Amino acid sequence: MVRRVFISHIHEEKDVALALQRLIDAQLGDALGGKVEVFLSSDRFQWRAGEDWLKRIKTELSQADVVIAVLSPESLGRHWVNLEAGAAWVLDRTIIPALHSGLSLKKLPRPYSDWDAVELEKDPYHLLRSLGEGLFHRPPLSPDHEAYAALTAAIERNRKRFGRPHHGE
Repeated sequence: MVRRVFISHIHEEKDVALALQRLIDAQLGDALGGKVEVFLSSDRFQWRAGEDWLKRIKTELSQADVVIAVLSPESLGRHWVNLEAGAAWVLDRTIIPALHSGLSLKKLPRPYSDWDAVELEKDPYHLLRSLGEGLFHRPPLSPDHEAYAALTAAIERNRKRFGRPHHGE
């Protein structure tokens, strides 16, 4: 069975979203007896020249089992992430807010705070476990994988880009 994940993010944080996509592929891919397809608009290999971008976004959202809203202090005020999350909510999709770069559970506004959110810098395995158990009723392989380090590095680069101190500072 193919399960579909849509990752919503702002363009400036595509490195974080790409690292998250690689982590999901590495940990959930074919390993759990099913297949996970992760749609990410920043993945240029998922687009064809001349394709109707808005139509594709709408199609991918409507087919998604889960929508991950990659959220930071910068992305909260951006229209696209909020639009995609709103569409997912109307379509009754599972929405998982994935926080990074200084956004904490305490700072998460409604309606995002109404869903169980994940702080990527503290516990990315919680996101993978939630996806694995929600989509396939099995946890992912391991909380120790090189893709976790790549996600952490992408988040740290994003923090520096926006001038945010490291978590806990």
